[in-house]
Amino acid sequence: MIRATTWLAPLVTSELPVIPWLANGSGACTSVPFPPADSRAHLDFDSPIPAAGTVAGTVLTPPVLAHSGTHALSSVYDDFGSTDRPVRVTFVTGQPRDVAVWVGRQDPGPDGTPVQAVLTGYGYGTDGTLGVLATAARTLEPAALPIDRCLWVRAPGGAAFQAITVEYVGADGDSAYERRWVDDVTWANVTTVTAGTPSVAVTWPEDGAVLPQLPSVALVAHARIADSIAQPLVFFRINGGGWASDTSEVSVFRAGGPEPFSWDVDQRISPGTLHLDRVNTIEAKVGWHGPESSVVHFTLAPPVAGDLRVVNVEVNQAVQEPGNQVPLIGGKRTVVRVFVSGLPDARGPWGLATGSLTVRWADGSSRTYAPLRPEIMPATGRIGRDTLDSQLLFALDRSDTHAGEAQFVASVRPVAPSRTRTRPTTRWSPG
Repeated sequence: MIRATTWLAPLVTSELPVIPWLANGSGACTSVPFPPADSRAHLDFDSPIPAAGTVAGTVLTPPVLAHSGTHALSSVYDDFGSTDRPVRVTFVTGQPRDVAVWVGRQDPGPDGTPVQAVLTGYGYGTDGTLGVLATAARTLEPAALPIDRCLWVRAPGGAAFQAITVEYVGADGDSAYERRWVDDVTWANVTTVTAGTPSVAVTWPEDGAVLPQLPSVALVAHARIADSIAQPLVFFRINGGGWASDTSEVSVFRAGGPEPFSWDVDQRISPGTLHLDRVNTIEAKVGWHGPESSVVHFTLAPPVAGDLRVVNVEVNQAVQEPGNQVPLIGGKRTVVRVFVSGLPDARGPWGLATGSLTVRWADGSSRTYAPLRPEIMPATGRIGRDTLDSQLLFALDRSDTHAGEAQFVASVRPVAPSRTRTRPTTRWSPG
């Protein structure tokens, strides 16, 4: 069973490329100029809609006489009227080469002006491109008009219509505010044309992007759908989870510009769904069985970066002053104190840290030491020399205390693997 549905983001006829009217049929008519394909090739909006097509609009009792019966198809109407919201019929089980409709107009009031009722047929051209195949128009004067004005389009060559729309356009070429009224849609010369597959691509975040954002903040991803006459049903998958299309989280609207069959999609990704400092993935597809897009990879990073660093290196043989002012004596037991600070970022405190010390001599020899205490808590403020809480201690082997000049290279790193970062190395050379 096919049902009438609300079409939230229709095609805008006034923005489509200009297509010449066909000399072999498209235009105004006084009656349907062809016999219908069969009894099912007709929509009177008083009977159930046949499986041959779907409609976008609202079936209502018009304020003027319907062409037949008491109901007709009207455009969606809200705070913006029916601006940019034509009615649409999509042909599902077969595609016709001839389509006729009847249009009318409710009373536009004392300030009303003439409008053009424009019937547009869409389908695939000989080059396989989805586009406008034919248009027909006629003027509706500013008055209450019964739905008895006929319009007819015929597809050229071997082409056939995938869908038709009826739009009302003012003298300035802009979509009219008032409702569109359509009755007794009839079609004939039905064939089967395989519809192309809409394509989808995630356009933001860009693949490989690093976003200065935390997972606790919602993120809105964007996608572009191409080659879709009707508003597409779009599914998203985040980090390999299940495919979902939640209308409260997904917004679909017609893309602006010269592409009448393109749609923009916004997908809100709820807080807590994404990972920090790890690669996230977004996938998108049109329809439950539609083709998937290429996967987009991106990383979230805190908007304010923290810092874990060596703030000072002190070489001590019992007594030492800041800046290593006390001279060193060769062959004496030596301890190197490395002072570490950690500036928190949006991830929180750094937690435990560790590090290493490398002693390098002028002859090219070197040795790397592990700290006496493997883990320390970096200072978040001023470091006191009289506490060991934020110091890494290294006891040098006697072979590294002989007379001569050595270079001490200290480095620090977080203990937690997820917090590992490359940090600048602090170098200090005793005189």
